[in-house]
Parts: sequence; C-alpha cells; structure tokens
Amino acid sequence: NSGSGTCANIKATGVQIYAIQVNTGGDPTSTLLQNCASSSDKFFLLTSACQMVSTFSQIGTALSNLRIAQ
Repeated sequence: NSGSGTCANIKATGVQIYAIQVNTGGDPTSTLLQNCASSSDKFFLLTSACQMVSTFSQIGTALSNLRIAQ
C-alpha cells in the first residue's frame, strides 16, 4: 500500500511521525496509522474529541524535550 511506503520513506530520513486516530464511532484501530507512527508511543487512539487537547499537549511536551536534549 502506498501509504505505508510513503511513511517508511519519511521515517528513513529520520523524521519522527506522530499518528493520531480519532475513533468516536467504534471503528477498528487503523493498522496503517499504527505502522506509520515512528514507534508505538507515537501512535494515539482517541475515542472522544475531548482527548485531543491533552494528546496534542503531550506531543508538544515531547517535542519540547527533544529540542532541549539536542
């Protein structure tokens, strides 16, 4: 599938990919999004819209820590 190939090409350049699935309808977890994320801790499955703010905050904190560490 071209989506997973694109993700693999991006990850090969060293770019970190965060993937967020907003699943408020009970759909199955997206394997494509899980595999596209750079690691399992960079994939987020949200089951309600109200989780978005805390998830983006968590990602922002991780990115800030990354910049400080480098």
